[in-house]
Amino acid sequence: MDRVEAVGDRFDVLQDFSRGERGMASRETICLNQLLDDFYRSNLPDMELSGLSFRLNLPKENILIKGRQDQLRIVLENLCYNAIFFTPPDGTITLELAREEGLGVITVRDTGAGIAPQDLPHVFERGFTHRPDNSGDGLGLYIVRSIALEHGGSVEAVSQPGKGSEFILRLPVL
Repeated sequence: MDRVEAVGDRFDVLQDFSRGERGMASRETICLNQLLDDFYRSNLPDMELSGLSFRLNLPKENILIKGRQDQLRIVLENLCYNAIFFTPPDGTITLELAREEGLGVITVRDTGAGIAPQDLPHVFERGFTHRPDNSGDGLGLYIVRSIALEHGGSVEAVSQPGKGSEFILRLPVL
């Protein structure tokens, strides 16, 4: 998908989200392996321009879920582009997929600044942001959590200051 279409799709999904039209009526079968591979390939140039190493780890087995691809792309964008903001130019962002106990597990791991322990419980709250330059509206991770829940899944953050962060999305598989 070309970048202009991706931005347009994201805008449409965000409009639906803001109107409360987040239902899963248009669920489709999604191969998470293919979704992550497509996302990786289309975002690799941006990652390389920022000086980061962007890695992708996929299992050999295809992992299928029911959901909305457009919403899951927004989750990946939010998680990966947050990681860019908090990771130094020589750092690494890893996008990984695994299967665990009936769940597809997507992990976005970075070697960035990490999250302070007192902030960690609040990162998915609406309006929470802790960017040093005061950019951002604090909606990105809130939307990530909302989309995870709408897909019958969950998301969590694990982090240590100075040692990077991991955001782990778990979705029920078919």
